[in-house]
Amino acid sequence: MTVSPVAWADLPLNVEDLITDKGKVKLDLSLAYANMDRSGVSTGEPIIVQTGPTSFVTVPTLVGESIGNSDTLVATFGMRYGLTAKAEVYARTSSLSSSHRSSGVGGTTSSSEAGFADAWTGINYQFKQDDDGPAVLGFGEVALREKHRHSSASFKSAMLGVTTYKATE
Repeated sequence: MTVSPVAWADLPLNVEDLITDKGKVKLDLSLAYANMDRSGVSTGEPIIVQTGPTSFVTVPTLVGESIGNSDTLVATFGMRYGLTAKAEVYARTSSLSSSHRSSGVGGTTSSSEAGFADAWTGINYQFKQDDDGPAVLGFGEVALREKHRHSSASFKSAMLGVTTYKATE
């Protein structure tokens, strides 16, 4: 099954529209969903067979099919504020919800978790307009807080980047 993403935009899109107007606020909301199915071979209840004075082989006594399914949903909320005609500051936060189900010769298991994923802040700046050459946009951002599997961190990750754009009319 194929699902097409839904998108909406004011057209024509101009680079000038990518930076929030001075003194204005823009709110962004995004949802991303993924589902994954897995199947394979499952083994269980192994026995250890000695094949030599210091050699051992593990042999499974149960062999069967394994089936797994996972759902993941990431929700992101952001806010952008126009500082000048060429610069905006922004902040965004994301939450993660995941559910995992599996079955095999060892039985059936399921788990789920949901909660805060991360929070970032940054700045976008338009270095060059789309006139005699492509427009150039730059950004810099830093993680205010990131949740890892067993810990959390603040101000440990940062990104810098550049985007170019040339209108074709």
